[in-house]
Amino acid sequence: MKLFAVILVFAFASGGWSRTLPQADSWETAVEKFQDYFTNLNSKTDEFLQEFRRTQISRDLDSLMEDSLKELKTYRDDMETKLAPVAQEAAQKLGRDLDQLGSRLQEQMQEAREQLDKYAEELQTMMEQNVDDVKTRLSTYTRKMKKRLNKDTHEIKR
Repeated sequence: MKLFAVILVFAFASGGWSRTLPQADSWETAVEKFQDYFTNLNSKTDEFLQEFRRTQISRDLDSLMEDSLKELKTYRDDMETKLAPVAQEAAQKLGRDLDQLGSRLQEQMQEAREQLDKYAEELQTMMEQNVDDVKTRLSTYTRKMKKRLNKDTHEIKR
């Protein structure tokens, strides 16, 4: 009995002098970094979508339309002044034809702009769907990974 008491005292004494080392929760850090990475990826995708909406293509198309119409008007005015003495009627007909050509060009450029806007909206929709799909999948994988890691942590602690 005395031997048992001595062993018990040594066991308590050695347990009291021991120190515990905190475990580094590296899996929690990894999960946080993983989430931060995809949050950053999502914000960059949103920035890309916003930048795409304000594209250079739209500004270039406006500039091209304005320049084309200005050049057409300048050409028409130049032709009217050069042909006025020779054939006033031909110059007027040419002026009307150039006006019609200008209006058709403007209509076609407007149609091109509408098509471009439509394609931009489709691209945006597709990208948003892809981002949502990736978010959903990553959320599912992250949840499963957290559950698995929590389960493994509890098993290790036992």
